[in-house]
Amino acid sequence: SEYINYGRQLLNEKDLQHWDIGWMPQTSTRVCGRCKCGPKKIVLNRDYYFLTPEHNVLVNTIIHEVAHAIHFERYQKGGHTPEWKRIFLELGGNGERLNKEAVMPTKEQRGLSHNRPQFDL
Repeated sequence: SEYINYGRQLLNEKDLQHWDIGWMPQTSTRVCGRCKCGPKKIVLNRDYYFLTPEHNVLVNTIIHEVAHAIHFERYQKGGHTPEWKRIFLELGGNGERLNKEAVMPTKEQRGLSHNRPQFDL
């Protein structure tokens, strides 16, 4: 996947090779991505990536989550703090906590991307 590969590349560039990135096992109707600090893994919502047409919006989500990983490594805490926002902006993200341009799946659309084996992001 182009987006997973981009996320891995960004993690590697920031010396976070010990972090992993992949798809959420079960998609959400509310979350675009999540940074899990315990297992050191970023998970992305595959249905959101399937439904959202704007490339820059999707890339911004990856940058948002990588900023959380960097923030955790530096400060041992999570959240959308001023330090996290600074990191997010430095990485080239828009600095926003919420993604107003996200096209989120409805309950009926959950798993839509999983039902299309030819679909590779």
